[in-house]
Amino acid sequence: MNTVPSTSRPQLVYLVFGAETYHQEAVFSIASALAFLQDDPDAAVDIQVFSDNPEPYRLLPVSVRPLDEATRKRWSEPHGYHFRTKHVVLRQVLQESPVALLIDTDTFFHRSPLALFERVQPGTLLCNAFYTRYGDNHESILYTALHQRLLDMGVAGDDMMTLNSGVMGLTQQDAHILDRSIELMDELFPHAQGAYTLEEFCLSIAAYRTLNVRECPDLIHHYWSRKQLFRAKVKAWIAKHAAAPTSALALADTRQV
Repeated sequence: MNTVPSTSRPQLVYLVFGAETYHQEAVFSIASALAFLQDDPDAAVDIQVFSDNPEPYRLLPVSVRPLDEATRKRWSEPHGYHFRTKHVVLRQVLQESPVALLIDTDTFFHRSPLALFERVQPGTLLCNAFYTRYGDNHESILYTALHQRLLDMGVAGDDMMTLNSGVMGLTQQDAHILDRSIELMDELFPHAQGAYTLEEFCLSIAAYRTLNVRECPDLIHHYWSRKQLFRAKVKAWIAKHAAAPTSALALADTRQV
């Protein structure tokens, strides 16, 4: 069942394309959100999925927004950096809604999504978690490749906290931070020596000394470091509940993972 998102309600947003495993992760993450939202019948949160394949979400109360390859390619330009699309998607949703969270597929909820939105206040960026201070690891590729350039630009210092963007939450009034992070990605990509995490690094720079940054590992688990284990659990849940992913048993089982 697809629902039409309201422009006035908080938006929980997923970006999913490519291999089946990412869609499975997203379905499970959404189900884990619904498991907590069912405890609050008055919860007013919309779930949007930007995806190249609407079929996995057919039985979920979400709005699927088609994402064709040409659009995704355009959102990845000028360097074909596919993580750039995360910021473009969230920026687009924030043009329509007062507050939005974009969440990676490899996640599941410990608490209601409402608790996440409570941390997204004006002047605040919600991220998944902090990594370290930029200057703590002089051997990292982002340091060796970009440190002097960033000093020359005057945009980041060794005391900058680097962020994990498995969760990104902003209010509409702070969406300009995404414009800045996109600009930085485009400018720094040719100099970053293929750094995988350039996207969230640019978000860190954009927020540095500009926004209050909050994290949320107590509210949501981002299993980026133990994918094989959790993907096996997700596949088992899918195999059991694919026909009725929002049934009481299916939602209860999300909390067993």
